[in-house]
Amino acid sequence: MFSLFARAAPPATLVTSIAAPGVDSKAITAKLEDQAKHISEQEVIIKTLNKQLSHCESDLAAHMDLVSTLETSLGDSEKNLRKAPAGSTS
Repeated sequence: MFSLFARAAPPATLVTSIAAPGVDSKAITAKLEDQAKHISEQEVIIKTLNKQLSHCESDLAAHMDLVSTLETSLGDSEKNLRKAPAGSTS
């Protein structure tokens, strides 16, 4: 998964290069680190959701196959009932 800060310069270096004089670079660094942590957590959540989605999709495909089988069976049963003599049902 792509990580915004994995290959970038360390936050302190980044802040030092962009911070204007008088700006609290430690606060900016802390904010960037917090955002990087949040992004990492979101990446984990996305991976988990993708796994859940794959599982749900495979369950859906299996259930659709079962429905198709049941529909075919129902159709066959209806045909057999129509063919059966009316007086022979018990």
